[in-house]
Amino acid sequence: MGVSPILLIAFVFSLPFHLEFIQYKNLIGVLLILSTVSTLCLSGLVTRLLKEPLNKLLEAQKEIRHGHLDCRLSEGEGQEFEQLFDCFNKMAYGMEMAAKHERMVAEERVLFK
Repeated sequence: MGVSPILLIAFVFSLPFHLEFIQYKNLIGVLLILSTVSTLCLSGLVTRLLKEPLNKLLEAQKEIRHGHLDCRLSEGEGQEFEQLFDCFNKMAYGMEMAAKHERMVAEERVLFK
């Protein structure tokens, strides 16, 4: 996003000097509007790309919180999200194993009483 203003300045300084001030003013206004629109589109795209995987993570966290310890996330979202989802899946697996172990210990206590 920081490249747009630099390109705008470079473009303006590469224009011929014989243009009048009004023409420069109009050109800068148009370029500023184009730069703003492109920045908004890019930020919308980045938001969309981040929102879906984070919503998946939140939904999986809710499932875990409600006792569904077998909930896992698919890992096809990009390298950073793959690492995050992998860590989440390992955490969920550890919780599931701890819950199973706790149930087994509780069952053994009942059997040996």
